Amino acid sequence: MVFDEIKRIISDLLNVDEDRLTEDTDIQNELSADSLDLYEILMSAEDAFNVKVEAEDIEDIHTIGDAVRVIEKYLDRD
Repeated sequence: MVFDEIKRIISDLLNVDEDRLTEDTDIQNELSADSLDLYEILMSAEDAFNVKVEAEDIEDIHTIGDAVRVIEKYLDRD
């Protein structure tokens, strides 16, 4: 569920086909996202899952799988 929603968010924001996205996809290197794009992705994910990601966790996000794991970490806290 988290993976599918993150894929949808990235697809919408970066205008990328969802079929191209895997957990190993590097958001910045493979999708040419800049730091503002990454921030928008995370803001959308926070809204979608009603969580607040701490700044130190944002630094650990490089791939879609990283983003999924960070969001799941915050979902597990509830």
